[in-house]
Amino acid sequence: MTARDFPVTFTVEGLFDRFDHQISLPRQGDPIRFMTAPNGYGKSTLLRLLADLTAENHVGVASAFWRKLKIGYESGAVLHAERDAKENHFEELRYRLELPGSDNPISDRVPSNALQRYVWESSRWRNAQLRRAGSAGNRESEGHLRHTFLEEYGPPPRTIRIRREIRRALRIVNATYLDVHRLGPRGRMTPVVFRGVGPARKGQAIGAALGVAKAATAVLRNAKLKYLADSRGDEETFANRAVEALNNGPLEDSPTFESVVQQLNLLKRLYEQLGDLGVVAPLSPQAVDVLGTMKDSNAAAVAVILLYWRDVVGRLRRLKWRVRSLELYRDAVNSLLEGKAVRFRGDCDDGENRGQGLEVHVEGRAIPLDCLSDGEQHLLVIFGELMFGKLARPRGLLLLDEPENSLHPEWQATLGKTLGQLATSSRRRVLVATHSPIIIGDAWDNEVSLDRRESK
Repeated sequence: MTARDFPVTFTVEGLFDRFDHQISLPRQGDPIRFMTAPNGYGKSTLLRLLADLTAENHVGVASAFWRKLKIGYESGAVLHAERDAKENHFEELRYRLELPGSDNPISDRVPSNALQRYVWESSRWRNAQLRRAGSAGNRESEGHLRHTFLEEYGPPPRTIRIRREIRRALRIVNATYLDVHRLGPRGRMTPVVFRGVGPARKGQAIGAALGVAKAATAVLRNAKLKYLADSRGDEETFANRAVEALNNGPLEDSPTFESVVQQLNLLKRLYEQLGDLGVVAPLSPQAVDVLGTMKDSNAAAVAVILLYWRDVVGRLRRLKWRVRSLELYRDAVNSLLEGKAVRFRGDCDDGENRGQGLEVHVEGRAIPLDCLSDGEQHLLVIFGELMFGKLARPRGLLLLDEPENSLHPEWQATLGKTLGQLATSSRRRVLVATHSPIIIGDAWDNEVSLDRRESK
């Protein structure tokens, strides 16, 4: 198995000791699927199982009630898991990985005593940390107290380790779970626990909308830093390239004044697009006024100006590609918002808005994100996590649990189609559990209906 492999089917037998379900997962050419079923058939449980498997959260996997599960991969590999329980008492998890072309499956097991010990050690460690006096900042700075704490309680408990090949197969699932029910009231600082994500996101008290704003800011900052690095590289070599161009002749066959005009028009379009996004400042008038001082017969000036503006155009094109996710996100959200618009700030490190690069504007004035309605915040979070949030992973599978909550039917009618378009553009996949036929719209070919077949 390689990192480019991905799961195509997910089968669970004996869910709640009642149901057998088989799901065809989204693929790159078919990036969105809608899972439907009556209440109590296990839609949310299936999503959490996929996320817990990705995160190697064996405690979460063992906590659900199921007997067997199977993940089929595009390469033909199959990962089997069995939950052994006797008289409703969990005994162990057993994993078995079957690889194509191999007659020797790779097996491993996680016994109940290992899970119990891990849970006990994790609870003991967390409770001990909570009992320590002082603020978190003071505790981290008191090295001698930290050393004493480690001596008394030991290091944090290690995660339960299983065979490397099985771990790789689990990680290839690459699924993350976003529970719309737990986004928090009005995006304020609410304890939000996302299943199936790394420890950096788990258990942090963070407003979901503010978390997306911070993720957008990180995209902006990284793009700006790379743009500055590109500018520095071009500046360091510009003099030598200009001398070489003048000594060896024009960069192209007979560059003309019209060549410079075309390059300037391209430069203006890029500045307008990036300026409308809020990433760069508008093009200064001085850049346009240079045309009035140039003569068509001045071949040296044409060659140097053309070289310089080509550098700028190349940097702006790379910058536009790096903030492509922000542009898609803005267009998707703004197509649904009424009277409001998402805008980004390239100067997010300056002024009153220090540290936040995403804003929502009403009549040209920025408003706090927690002043938005629940439905508007849900849009910000759902699209943001898919495009650039901490849940977003390359070729990842985003699991959305009932995203129709707090959304007007008009928005529901657009949500499914927009999610599919964004998933295609970002090369990610989306599995949606929903009760709303409005979200599915005309995409009933992408529906995965959990059958009513009782488990044998």
